[in-house]
Amino acid sequence: MAEKNRTSQVHARRAGSALVPSSFFVALLCLACLPEDPPGESLGSYQWTGDLMENSCGFEAFTAIDPFVFRSELREEGDRVFWRQTTGQTIEGVAEEGGYAFQYQSQVLLYDAIEGERGACAVTQIERINVEPTQETDEGTPVHDALGTSEVVLSPIPGSDCSLALLTFGGPFLELPCRVEYELTGDLDDDEEE
Repeated sequence: MAEKNRTSQVHARRAGSALVPSSFFVALLCLACLPEDPPGESLGSYQWTGDLMENSCGFEAFTAIDPFVFRSELREEGDRVFWRQTTGQTIEGVAEEGGYAFQYQSQVLLYDAIEGERGACAVTQIERINVEPTQETDEGTPVHDALGTSEVVLSPIPGSDCSLALLTFGGPFLELPCRVEYELTGDLDDDEEE
C-alpha cells in the first residue's frame, strides 16, 4: 500500500485545544499532494456520503461530521490508483481484488514541552480509505455505485507525554490511541453515468 509521510505541527496553547484532523475530512490535513493532473484514466467521479460508525477520540478532539458528504474522483494507471479530491489534492493507492485501498500518514504536534512542567505530545495520524465498486445482482442494479470505509487512527508517538490531552486532565480526547470510522456509500455523478 502506498504510504506518504508528512509532518505538520499544530501548536496548541493549552492541553485542551481540539484537534480537527485528516484528508478525508477537510476534503482532513492536506493529503499527500501529487501533481494536480494525475496520470491515468478516470474511473469515475463520485459523490460520497459517510455515516459515522465510531469516534472514540470524542467530538471535542475530532469534529466528525455526520453524515459527511464530499466528492472525489478515482483514477487508474496500470497498478497505480489515485483518490483525487475536488480541491485537487490527491493520494496514491493500490488496486486490490475488487476494489481500491489508500493510506495516508502524518504526524501532528498537539503541544510543545514546557521544561519542568510537561513533555511534548505528538501523535501519528493514519487514514485508511477502502472503496469497492458495486456489481449488478440478480435483483438488478445496486442501490449505490460504490461502498467503502474510511478510518482515522491517532496514536501517541513513542516518548510523547500526552496525558494532558486526555479529558480526565482537562484535554479534549476521551482516550489515546483512538479511532474514527465512517461507512461510505458512493454514487457516480450524473454526467459520469451518461
